[in-house]
Amino acid sequence: MVKDEAFEWIGGHMALDFTNTVTRRRSGFDRERLQSYDDLLKWSGQAGTLSRSAMVALGRAARDRPDIAAATYRDALRTRAELHSLFVTQATGHRTPGPVIASLNRRTRRAMSHLKLHSSAHHVTVQWDAAIRLDRPLWPVLKATLELLTSSDLRRMRVCANPECGWVFLDQSRQRNRRWCSMRECGSRAKARAYYHRRHANSVRTAEHLDR
Repeated sequence: MVKDEAFEWIGGHMALDFTNTVTRRRSGFDRERLQSYDDLLKWSGQAGTLSRSAMVALGRAARDRPDIAAATYRDALRTRAELHSLFVTQATGHRTPGPVIASLNRRTRRAMSHLKLHSSAHHVTVQWDAAIRLDRPLWPVLKATLELLTSSDLRRMRVCANPECGWVFLDQSRQRNRRWCSMRECGSRAKARAYYHRRHANSVRTAEHLDR
């Protein structure tokens, strides 16, 4: 599936990319990329966590029960906010609030209850069951969160250095010195601001020198 430009895929991990579907979280101004339940399905399809058949089935179920779809969508946004709190506190060495942990524990238990062992001729695999539940797009995100928290990649988790951003990502640079979610966005803006401040400071110093 071709990835929509509406979504960004800079986190280096699916669960982080899910939290990055809203921007400018720190300043209180949000650019919301998940505008509806349909957008949640679209994101899941592009993230590779839902098959085409599952997306079709869930889309049909959402149209049949728009009230439940709307409630599930709102709950997905709450889940995203809790995951963002979890990732930021873990990346910055702070304690995750107890209510956030309690809520994510409840959500994770429900999601993981849909994992089943599946036996083929020579292998046993772990798969999601076939239940068509509207919260299904969140199951892989929560499972991926557990895997991230128990992996060595956790030490690479960072928060964008732009105070107006708040996006999270895995620092996969060789020297572990990545600061920005994207040089194209936050990195270039930071350089532009630094350049402006240097020019302004130089102008002030020049003016002071001429006034002497």
